Amino acid sequence: MIIQSSPSLRLEAVPAKEVARTWKLHAGRHLGPLIKEAKTRWQLGDTVSLCESEEGQLWLIWDAEAREAIGAFITQIIEGGGEKALEILALAGRDLDRWLPMLPQLEGFARAHGCTLMRAYARFGLQRVLKSYRWKPRQVILERALA
Repeated sequence: MIIQSSPSLRLEAVPAKEVARTWKLHAGRHLGPLIKEAKTRWQLGDTVSLCESEEGQLWLIWDAEAREAIGAFITQIIEGGGEKALEILALAGRDLDRWLPMLPQLEGFARAHGCTLMRAYARFGLQRVLKSYRWKPRQVILERALA
């Protein structure tokens, strides 16, 4: 599936059979450092296998003029608590201001899959950016290292 926002910029859902290759060539450059730095429940191998098993979806933001991916993210559809949500598990890239306007198209994808909610696990910087797209903080994850 490809969602085009401009002649040069498009959002591409990576087929499960192409995830490992796409990760090595494009997505890992953006998402790898984020996942390593975040130290969350997601590890690099987990995210790749999640998308290869079709439990998650790897997306690329492709700049056709530059002939490269300028961003990538991973989503997963989750059901629970009476809700069905499209969750953005990891999102990273450059020129965010160019591709965040594609969020309404991603919302359309979520609605087409029966979702009534979108949720993002993100760093504080993304929270500020998504505020203009009517995203609201709902919870905070706190942690304390034990020595």
